[in-house]
Amino acid sequence: MAASQAIIPTQVIQEINNLGEPHRALVRDFVLNSVTANGGLLIPPVEVSEFGDVCFQIQGTWVGTFTFQGSFDATNWSNLIAQPVGSATGVTSCTANGAWNLPLSMKFFQVVATAWTSGTATGYARFRVNGVIFRSV
Repeated sequence: MAASQAIIPTQVIQEINNLGEPHRALVRDFVLNSVTANGGLLIPPVEVSEFGDVCFQIQGTWVGTFTFQGSFDATNWSNLIAQPVGSATGVTSCTANGAWNLPLSMKFFQVVATAWTSGTATGYARFRVNGVIFRSV
């Protein structure tokens, strides 16, 4: 893993627990990087061992391709299948703004620009702790 790729540690759960609000320990929100070039990390490598899934959104004015990847060692990455919100068809990459859901089974997760022409894209993500079931109240 390159030195410039920061891994967001699993200690984030402990930080949220210290807030004293039990519901905040169930999810973790991130406003992520903006990307303007090929190889840019929209979601830098995140250690996701304690998370069951992620929902992430990409927005901006851009032309390129983002690929969703997982790894067990943060060095060797494999493409993962994410489900676009509102669709039943899984994809390994995207070329337009939108939101995707993805179950997390590997130790690390990232979203990387694998092709880039122009513009700026920004990412947001919500990671959910394993075993938590959301319900409307």
